Amino acid sequence: MRWWPLALVLAGCMESHLKPVSSELDVPTSLTFQPTWLGFPTTAPLKILSRSRLSHALPVSAQAPFFVDSDTLFVGGGQEAQLLVRFAPAVPGPARDVLHVGDVDVRLDAEAFAPPACASPHPCRASAFNPSTGACEEATLPDGTACTGDVCLESASCYRGECVGAARACDDGNACTRDSCAAGLGCQHEDTSADCPTSGDSCLAPVCDSARGCLTAPVADGTPCGDVTCTLANVCLQGRCVALAPPDGFTCAPASPCQGAGTCRAQQCVRPPEQTLSPAWTYAPQDRLVLFDGVADGQGNLYWVECLQGEALACHAVSFTGSGLKRFEGGAVTGMATTLVAQLFDEGRFVFLTGSGQLTALGGVDGRTLWSVNLKAALDPEPDATDLATVELVSDGRGHLWVASVPNILRCGDSEGAVSLALVDAATGALTRSMLHAASGSMLADETGAVYAATGPGSVGSWDSAGQSRFSAKPGTTWGLTAAYGGEVVTASNGRLSAQGAVLAPFSPVGLMWDFGVVASGGRTVRLRRPELPIGTPPVPVYLSAELALFHARAAQGTSLGPPVAGPDGEVTAPFLAKDDTVVLVGRPRGPTARLQGVTLDGRPRFSCALEEPWTGSAYAIAPHAAFTGTRFGLVHQPLCPGCVTDPPKVLRVFDVGPLGLASHGWVGPRGTEGRAGRPR
Repeated sequence: MRWWPLALVLAGCMESHLKPVSSELDVPTSLTFQPTWLGFPTTAPLKILSRSRLSHALPVSAQAPFFVDSDTLFVGGGQEAQLLVRFAPAVPGPARDVLHVGDVDVRLDAEAFAPPACASPHPCRASAFNPSTGACEEATLPDGTACTGDVCLESASCYRGECVGAARACDDGNACTRDSCAAGLGCQHEDTSADCPTSGDSCLAPVCDSARGCLTAPVADGTPCGDVTCTLANVCLQGRCVALAPPDGFTCAPASPCQGAGTCRAQQCVRPPEQTLSPAWTYAPQDRLVLFDGVADGQGNLYWVECLQGEALACHAVSFTGSGLKRFEGGAVTGMATTLVAQLFDEGRFVFLTGSGQLTALGGVDGRTLWSVNLKAALDPEPDATDLATVELVSDGRGHLWVASVPNILRCGDSEGAVSLALVDAATGALTRSMLHAASGSMLADETGAVYAATGPGSVGSWDSAGQSRFSAKPGTTWGLTAAYGGEVVTASNGRLSAQGAVLAPFSPVGLMWDFGVVASGGRTVRLRRPELPIGTPPVPVYLSAELALFHARAAQGTSLGPPVAGPDGEVTAPFLAKDDTVVLVGRPRGPTARLQGVTLDGRPRFSCALEEPWTGSAYAIAPHAAFTGTRFGLVHQPLCPGCVTDPPKVLRVFDVGPLGLASHGWVGPRGTEGRAGRPR
C-alpha cells in the first residue's frame, strides 16, 4: 500500500504543470471534410503534436453542425493526440466554421448533399443508399416477402426475385361493363351499354340490363320506322311499326342544318325553302401554309399547324374557337417538313410530330409549350439529314403517346425497311420504349388502351399500354388500320380482326373495296368505301364513286346505306357519327356542288345541304380532313390552278350545322375522336 502516496504526489505534479501554450504545440490551421450526405455524418481527425515535455489540457469548442466529444483535449509531453471532429449537417450546402483548440482557431470546411431517393422499380428488390459510393444499391428480397408492385395480382409474394400471385378478380357482376385489370391502374369497368347490337327492328332500341345484359326496348311512340308522308306514315307504336294516316300539323320531315322541319298541310309535306349553307367564318392567310388535320377538342375549339414559307420554314401551332376567334399560337418549330406532320388533341394537350422527328406538346388552354423532344434517333434506324417518310401519332388514353414512323429509306422502294414504334410519356415527353418491326406504320388504340399496328403488308401486331407484346398475327393483306372499337380492329382492305388477333372477316386484296373512313358504335360499323379497279387493270385514270356501307357485329358483308355520297370524282371528307346515329360528311354526290350530307344507320337520307361555292367559276378540290364539333363542320377547299407554278393557298371554311351533336361513345370520327387521338371516344 506504500505506492498510493507516491501516485497521489505524481498526479498532483502533473496537474500543476498542464498549460495551454500554443507555441509548444503543432496544431493544423484548417480541417476539410469529405463530401457528406444528410443523415450520414462524417468525422475528420485533427492531430496535435506536443514539442515540450510538459502535458497540456486544451479547451475545445465548436458550433453545430460541427461537434466534438469532449470540451478538453489532453496532450502528453512529446506525444501526439487526435481529436475527432464530427460533421452532422441538417441542410444541404457548404458549411464553414471555426474550431477553437486552446488559443488556436482551426478553420472547418465541409459540404453537405441530399441523398437521392432510392426506390427500386421492381417490387422484389430493395434499394438503399450507400454513403460510401454515393449511389443507390439494390438487393433481391427473400422468397416469401409480400409484394404489391402489380395491382393486378392478389396475395402476391416474391419468388426468385419476381413478384408472383393470383390474377386479381375484377368482375363487378354488371353485365353492362367490360371488366379488365390495367397495369398501374387496377380494375377497370368500362360501360359497354352503347355497344349493344341493334335487332334490325327500328322500333326496338338496344338497352343493357345490369343482370341480363343486352336487351331491346320499344322506342318512343311516333318514331319514324319507314317512309313518312302526309298520306301514310310508318311510325312506331308500343314497339311495333304501324302505318297511320297522319293529321295536319304532323312532322313529316325533321329539321336539318339548311331547312326547317316539314309539317303536313292538306296531305302535303310543307317545308321552308332549302337554304345554301354559307360559311360561318373562313381562314385563308396568304403568306402561310395551313396544315389542317381536322383536330378539335371537346369544347369545339380547332387546332392546326401552319408554316410561314421562306428560306427556313418557320412553323407553329394555332387554335381558334368554333366561332372563329383566335385563342393562341405557339410551339414554334423551324425547318419542319410541311407534308409530314401528325397532330392530335387528347388529355388537355395538343400534340404534333414533324417529319424531322420533333414531338411537341402544348397546353390546350393557353398554348404554352409543355415539352418538346426530338425522337429522330429513336424513330429512324438509319438517321441522316432527311426527314422521316411517314409518321403516325396515337394516344392510348393511359398516359402514353405511341409514335410510328417509316424511315426515309423506304422512299427508294426498299420493301425490307422497318417501322419504328416509340412509347412516350404524355406528361413529360420522356421516351419509355422503342421497337423495330417490318415496314408499314398504320397504328390505332382501342378503348382498353391496347395498341395495334400494321407491321407489314400482311401482319398486325398488338401491345398493351406498358409496351408488352399481346400478339402478332398474319391475317393477309391489311394495307392499314381504320378503326379499333368494341373488340374489333377494322382494316382499310375490307377486313376485321378481333382484339385477340383472330380473323373475323376475310381481308380483301387491293382492287376490290377500299375503306378510307370508318365510324362505329353499338355493334355497328359504317365504312366509307370506294371500289378500286381489279388487279391487272391497265393503269388508266378511272375514278369510282364513294359510298357508305353498314356492317353489323361479326358480319363479313355490309349493306349499302343508299346512293353514293360522292360521284365519279370520288372527293369526300371522312365521316362522323352524330348523337342521333346519323353519319355526317361532305361530298359531291352529283354535279360540281359540294353538299353536307346526313344518312341514318337504316339507310334513310337525313339531309343534304348545298354548300356555298368557294370560288365562282373556278375549279377546286375537297380535302379529306375535316372537323365536326357537333355544331360546326370545318373542311379545307383547295383551288385548282393547273398553270400555276405553286398551288394557291388552301382555305379553311367552317359551317354552322345546328345542334346535331357528336355521338358520346364509339369510333365517332376519323381516327376515333374529334381530337384524332387514334382511339375511340
